[in-house]
Amino acid sequence: MWKFNIDKFSAMIEVWLQFHQLTNAELAELAGIGVSTLYQMKSGQQAPSMAQFMAILNVVQMPPELFFRKELPNERRG
Repeated sequence: MWKFNIDKFSAMIEVWLQFHQLTNAELAELAGIGVSTLYQMKSGQQAPSMAQFMAILNVVQMPPELFFRKELPNERRG
């Protein structure tokens, strides 16, 4: 089973923002989402919809597989 890695997503987006000297608000605008939605996604408070996730990845030009990890059966939490 593959699991979304919110920590890696948050870290990689922060690195991208710093490298391009952009703000969260600017990234949100470029991706066509609300800045509060972006904050919630980065903090893990809200899971991104596939459309939101792909919109962000299209802006930052990163492949989606960067943000998923293989979860072993004994790692699952109930």
